[in-house]
Amino acid sequence: MKPLKIGNSLGKTNLLFGQDLPTLINFIVGVSSSSQSALNLERAKIDMAVELGVHTITDLSIFRPNLPLWMYVKEKYPHVGVGINPPYFSYIENRGKISPKTVFEEIKNFILSGGDQMTINFFPRNVEELNKLSALRMIPITSRQGGMLAAYMRKYSADNPYYEIFDDIITIVKKYGVFINIGASFRPAGICEANDFVHNWEIEQQFNLYQKLNNLGVKSALEIMSHQPLETIGSGIQAIREKHGSYVPFQLLGPMVTDFVGTEDHIAAAIGIAEASRYNVGKITMVPPREHVGFPSLDDSRIGVKSALIAVHAGDSTRIPGLRDIDKKILEARANHLSCNPKSVRQGCEKCGNYCPLIIAQKTK
Repeated sequence: MKPLKIGNSLGKTNLLFGQDLPTLINFIVGVSSSSQSALNLERAKIDMAVELGVHTITDLSIFRPNLPLWMYVKEKYPHVGVGINPPYFSYIENRGKISPKTVFEEIKNFILSGGDQMTINFFPRNVEELNKLSALRMIPITSRQGGMLAAYMRKYSADNPYYEIFDDIITIVKKYGVFINIGASFRPAGICEANDFVHNWEIEQQFNLYQKLNNLGVKSALEIMSHQPLETIGSGIQAIREKHGSYVPFQLLGPMVTDFVGTEDHIAAAIGIAEASRYNVGKITMVPPREHVGFPSLDDSRIGVKSALIAVHAGDSTRIPGLRDIDKKILEARANHLSCNPKSVRQGCEKCGNYCPLIIAQKTK
């Protein structure tokens, strides 16, 4: 399979990912009020994340600043891909009513301004599916976009608004080469509901839509995991690819391999990210330490990005020749400096002092 490209033809982003390529890292930002300090914090997070090396940034703001965060990224860092979730402002600014026309205008303005990718929750398609599947879950929906769609569909007895504008979406994303993440309204809120009937039902719908979009010439990836038992990450990825008969790209949120966490969500996610990267997942979204218990600070975000970078390197190194050259250089530096700290200017370290094995082993030669 040829590499997939993330990058609007109107802009300068040109990110390649896919079969046998390194895993891309997505970073999430967003503001919820007009507070200037909140806006400055999110911009500082963007600057930090780009400096560390994230590839794409998704703006999940629920307040519309004069200069959207995704546009701040696009203007300052044109090589970084940007994304949105289209129905947010239609829902928020119209008191819970999601107008298909308004959603398409949001999509159109985003794309014509250089936007690169969107996460679109095409499922459930109608209220009947929504109610039937929700009844089978302790927590039916943990996706914010999915929650907005569900609330709108129930309140107005309406179908999923994306289908009324489906052909228009396909036309414009094809014209400008915009990427679609096939989102998951029913992604599990905990590992104990992963791969239940609801989860598997939505994956089947996503897979069928992926095939349809592929046939239409639209680039897309499946968002199939968030909270996921470790042993089912690789097998879940492989099962879909075996069914398709070739490589299928994914955009995973984490995935978190345990819910037994407090302010260490990044650790649970890093384990899942390493395993997903080992199976050539395509893209992952990093997770900060307090993903579930608080709003991420700048330090939280920095820790989350660094954790994801390490996890991706560990996973990608198992399948991409040459990546372990970085680790080899660190080993050589430790040997040359006789210190576990490869940047040390003296032998030994603070922990072992003169009894550092790198020193005393040398003396016994």
